[in-house]
Amino acid sequence: MKTSSAGLSLIKKWEGCHDLTSNRGKVTAYLCPADVPTIGFGSTRYADGRPVVYYPTPDIISLELAEELFSHEVANACEPAISRLVKVPLVQSQFDALSSLIFNIGAGAFGDSTLLRLLNLGDYQGAADQFLRWNKGGGRVLLGLMRRREEERAMFLTGAIVDQSLPILVVGEKGEDVIHLQQKLISKGQSIVDDGIFGNGTKNAVEAFQSSRNLVVDGVVGPSTWAELLK
Repeated sequence: MKTSSAGLSLIKKWEGCHDLTSNRGKVTAYLCPADVPTIGFGSTRYADGRPVVYYPTPDIISLELAEELFSHEVANACEPAISRLVKVPLVQSQFDALSSLIFNIGAGAFGDSTLLRLLNLGDYQGAADQFLRWNKGGGRVLLGLMRRREEERAMFLTGAIVDQSLPILVVGEKGEDVIHLQQKLISKGQSIVDDGIFGNGTKNAVEAFQSSRNLVVDGVVGPSTWAELLK
């Protein structure tokens, strides 16, 4: 099985491509949130194994080479890892979601993951929920990774792309979106105040609601939690 066009589009959407506006058609190396030198569509190495260089002078390559590196990494790192490590049948959307995850975290991390263990036990739902655990970069939770994992999980489970119009909310957020969240929690039986501040009280209510709906209990309001709140 190969990564489909939908899977490739998902990876490119989240990796992005850092273009040099002052030098059209060229892309420059940058530091990802984990401070790893990266270039093009999230590539950290070239096809010959050389690492991307950021210090003292960032590498610069053509956009065409960036595309080639992207295709090379998917075909030579992501897809072989899935074929080698996954022992249960996969449908295309599940393969695509795993390809996106491996492109981001690496085959080694995937091979040691609880996600893979559960998947090989035939626990597809448990494996899907594990996507949400991979939300940290440089030791801290990143909103972009949270959104990416929600979308990969949705693709794994249903092949669908999640509704990005729904905000992902975490402790510390304030405003109308938090009020909307609090009102939905109150309508579901949670005893909180709709003050527009996502504090510990709201987090506890979110976790209680997630537990009651057999969701991943992390206090983060992403698409899967919104889906249950909006029912």
